[in-house]
Amino acid sequence: METQVLESKARLTTLPPHDKALANRTLAWRASTLGALGSPPAYPANGAGVSIPVYFSRGFLAAAGVETLDGIPVNLDGNTLPNSPGNTLRLGVAYTMSQVVGGALTLRWDYYRQGDSYAREFNTLGERIDGWDQHNAMAIYDRGSWTTRVWVRNIGNADNVTGKYLTSDTSGFFRNYFLTEPRIFGVSLRYDFGD
Repeated sequence: METQVLESKARLTTLPPHDKALANRTLAWRASTLGALGSPPAYPANGAGVSIPVYFSRGFLAAAGVETLDGIPVNLDGNTLPNSPGNTLRLGVAYTMSQVVGGALTLRWDYYRQGDSYAREFNTLGERIDGWDQHNAMAIYDRGSWTTRVWVRNIGNADNVTGKYLTSDTSGFFRNYFLTEPRIFGVSLRYDFGD
């Protein structure tokens, strides 16, 4: 058996794979120690009369000798909800010209605007998501059973940040950003076979 002191409060003990008796004695000692702490505290019973044990509550951890912290209290009064812009605007304009080469041609333009928002409830400068806008356009040609659409999304080819999040210290506190798609062109064809 080998024991290494990792810090002043932690030990790591490794057992040879053939020493099952020592492992069983160690597990029995841990079980008897936890049993001596008494029954774990539990949440109050719910409407169905069921109470769930709280194995990792502060009371249980303190009884087991594990130090807990209160954290850092933060006043969130007046902060906006995450990913909730103060305002959004959506406009769309369409104009249809009938009798164009035996069919109807519809030209459509769409605009979307989103105000500033925050990625998390703390509303710090690093969590701010700037407002952004986007233009889209489409031409639709209908002739009998055929429909053709030619479209473009994000005409300005802007890299708009739509969301982001901060990871924990265990992964290095990096930020992950979500962006709108770049400018995309497309053509869609549809044929209606009837009823």
